Amino acid sequence: MFPYLNTSYAVNYKKQIEKVNNTVYSVIKKQREALKELSDEFQVTNLLASLLMTKDEETGDKMDDTQIRDEVMTFMLAGHETTGITLNWCLLEAARHPEMQQKIRDELNSVIAHGNSLSYDHLEKLTYTKCFIQETLRMYPAAPALGRQAVEDNYLHGYLIPKGTNVFIDINVIHKNPKYWDEPYEFRPESQPKVNSTKKATPSDSSDPPLSSQPSTPLCREKSLPATPSTSSQPLSLLNSFMFFLLSSNTFLFLLKLFFTSSGAESVN
Repeated sequence: MFPYLNTSYAVNYKKQIEKVNNTVYSVIKKQREALKELSDEFQVTNLLASLLMTKDEETGDKMDDTQIRDEVMTFMLAGHETTGITLNWCLLEAARHPEMQQKIRDELNSVIAHGNSLSYDHLEKLTYTKCFIQETLRMYPAAPALGRQAVEDNYLHGYLIPKGTNVFIDINVIHKNPKYWDEPYEFRPESQPKVNSTKKATPSDSSDPPLSSQPSTPLCREKSLPATPSTSSQPLSLLNSFMFFLLSSNTFLFLLKLFFTSSGAESVN
C-alpha cells in the first residue's frame, strides 16, 4: 500500500516495477532502432511506433523514453480492464435494445464488405455504431473518476482550492447532468451529437470526458471512442456474428449466427 516504506512488500513492489520498466524500455529501444530503417513515417504500423513519432503541436518535440514508458504502461495496464468493461456494457445494452442491435448489424453490413477487416476509414462511416459506443461510455464510464492536482490557488464556487490540492472529478455526475443531456438516465445513442445536432450546447467537450482532456492522451483523443480499430472490432465482430438476448434484467445470452455444412460455415441472416 505504501511502496515508499522499507517493508518486505515495498521492496518486492520496487523490484517488480524495475522489472516491468526494464522490459518496457527494452521494447522502446528496439522500436526506436526499427524506426531508423523507415524512409516514410506513413510506414508506421503499430501503436508504439506511432507514439514514438508523435510530436507536440506547439514545440514540435517528440516524447522522451520516460513519457513513452508512461503511455505504454497506460495501454498495458489500464487499457485491458477498461476495454473489457466497456465491451460488457455495450453487449448488455445491445441485448436490452434488439432494434439498436439490428441497426448496428445493418450498418456494419452496409459499410464493411464481406471478408474485410475493420479500418479507420470504416470507423468514420459507422456513424450510428460509434454513437452507440459513445452512449455506452456516457452511461457507464469505465473510469468513473479523474484525479487532478491544483497547480495554483483557485476558487471554485466561492471555495478556495489551495495549490497542491488533489481534486477528484466525478465523471458519472457530469454524464448524468440534465444541463447537458436530455433524459440523462436513458440509453439513447441518438442523443449523441453525431446523430442528433440538437444535443444541448456545452461550454466545451468537458461534458463528455470518458478519455479525459489531458496531455497524456495525445493519440487516443484524436481517434477516441473508439480509440483503435482493434478495440472497436471486439464488440462489432461479436454483434455481427452473434445475436444477444436478455434472460433477465441483469443477465444476457448470445446465439451463434452460424451453422456448419460439409463445405464449412455459412452465415445465417
